[in-house]
Formats: sequence, structure tokens, C-alpha cells
Amino acid sequence: MTVLAIGANGQVGGEVARLLAQRGICVRALVRDSAKAKPLAALGIEIVEADLAEPSTLARAFSGVDRVFLSSALDPSQVELQANAVEAARNAGVRHVVKLSGLGTALDSEVASGRWHAQTEERIEASGMGWTHLRPYFFLQNLLQMAPLVANADVLPNSIGGAAIAGVDARDLAACAVGALASDDHFGLAYDVTGPEAFTYGEIAEVLSKRLGRAIRTLELKPEIARARMIEDGMPEWHADVLEEFAACFTRGGGAPVTDAVLQLTGNAPRSVGEFIDEHASAFGAAG
Repeated sequence: MTVLAIGANGQVGGEVARLLAQRGICVRALVRDSAKAKPLAALGIEIVEADLAEPSTLARAFSGVDRVFLSSALDPSQVELQANAVEAARNAGVRHVVKLSGLGTALDSEVASGRWHAQTEERIEASGMGWTHLRPYFFLQNLLQMAPLVANADVLPNSIGGAAIAGVDARDLAACAVGALASDDHFGLAYDVTGPEAFTYGEIAEVLSKRLGRAIRTLELKPEIARARMIEDGMPEWHADVLEEFAACFTRGGGAPVTDAVLQLTGNAPRSVGEFIDEHASAFGAAG
């Protein structure tokens, strides 16, 4: 069996490639920039440079591939880009595609990226290939973006009020993808992938306070203020719009349901937010 990991220079795709290699599964990594994939190449993973925006570059990457992990960066052209991957997979006779989707995946979603993911899922399902969809709400790794403010100002930004999110560690999500790729048992199934509990930002601040030994407070931000600050920091408006939609979806409870998908797909319990904070305590300013 040969697995093609698309987006292998990304957070989840790279971990998928590494975990597959650890299992002794033949894995090929599709990347746009092979220079950034040197850590994967060092593990003996075959690196193929290709671009989803250039369909003519894809045939070599998909040649001889049995299964595909499909992930790509959030992008307004995401539907077109991933459609190119689906078509290349179908032409190459791929048996199974594991698609990384996300929050609010539905054709009528309130979240633009949820509509984009749903369109690609629909295309995969119509292709005749086997499929599995993975839909995480939120990565615990996103908390690390706020770590400098926690470390330097004892503040945790919060734009969703008291809403709870069942976030998942990206490594657990990658393990779910590997579990799906390595078996036929998950054909035709879609999983909302979460951690073991839903948490509010207030609860995260409490965990941080206990772990760091000092008071961490939440800084309440209106979504429109958060959006304006992201644009001021150089984020494209379309990206800031999607993140504002995420916040609205979370506020209405869209990220709160907890599932046992990680256990089903991997046989292991997912990491908790407390475990994640303990592991990364130094980033949040824990004393040595």
C-alpha cells in the first residue's frame, strides 16, 4: 500500500506522513516546496514537489498511489484546488481518500470554509472512490498563538464569551487520519473529531493560572474588534472574515459537542487541554 499525504508541510499533513512512516507504510509526501520537507525526507519519506493549482504537475505524485490524505491551507480557491486533487486521484485509480474538513462542514453552513469543505466532500463521494471525512472544530495548537500574551501580560484573548469548544490536539487528529488510511473499516464515514471535553476560555485561564502559579485573566474582545486587529496585523480580509465566522459559530455552540472519534479511529484517548498546557507550559511563561 502506498499513501500520498497532500499538504505534508502542514501541521497535520506532516504528522500524518511521519506516523505512516513509523508504521512501515510506504508514504509519499506532496509539497509545493521540497526544501521545507527536508525533515520528512530525512525519515526516508519520498518527497514529490507539485502544486494543486497546476493540475499538470499532479500525475507523477499520484502514480501508483492506493490511498490519499487530502489537506490544504485555508484559501478562497480551496474548492478548485482540492477538486484538482480529487480528479488526479480518480484518474490514478486511488481506492480511498481521507479528507480533512473542519468546523461547520455543510453545503448551507454559516461558515464559508464549511461550505468549501462540503463541496469537496460531495465531489469525493461522487467520484466512486472510498472516502472518510474528518471534521475537527479547533486545534489545541491554536492556543500557542496566544502564548506570548499569556507569558508577557497574563492575558488570554477571548472573542467567544462563555461558549465552550471541544478542541483536539492536531497530533491526535493526525493519528485519526492514519487509523482511517490503514483500514477499510472507516469507508463511507464522517467523524467530528474532538478532544475529551469542551472548555471555555475562562476555564483555560483557570488551568493556566494553576499551572503557572499566577493569575491569568481573559481579555474579552468583540468579534469585530478581533477582526479589525487581525487585518491591522496584515491578515487578508477574507481570512479575517472566516475567523469571525468561526467565532460566531462557536458562540452559538457549534464547537461544543464532544465525540469519541479519536478512540474509535486510534484505540487511544485524546489529549486533554490540561495535558496540552502542561506539555507547553514554558511557552506560556512557566518558570524553569
